[in-house]
Amino acid sequence: MAETSTKLLSTEQITEGLKSVTGWKLEDKAITRQLVFKNFREAISFLVLIAFDAEEADHHPDDVGMVVGFFGVEGDQHEK
Repeated sequence: MAETSTKLLSTEQITEGLKSVTGWKLEDKAITRQLVFKNFREAISFLVLIAFDAEEADHHPDDVGMVVGFFGVEGDQHEK
């Protein structure tokens, strides 16, 4: 896979972009969202889906936490 150069977004760009999506917020340098699922099976299924998509994109969340039926994701930008 060829390396690509990326430029980090400014706080203003991130804040503006978050206006168009529901449930996401900027905390420090990371965007975060908390999700609630009906049960453990749904939460784990979602985690697996994120894992495959993140691996394909070669961009992995920095922090993934889960308590039965509750799921939180946090990620930030990475320069390449």
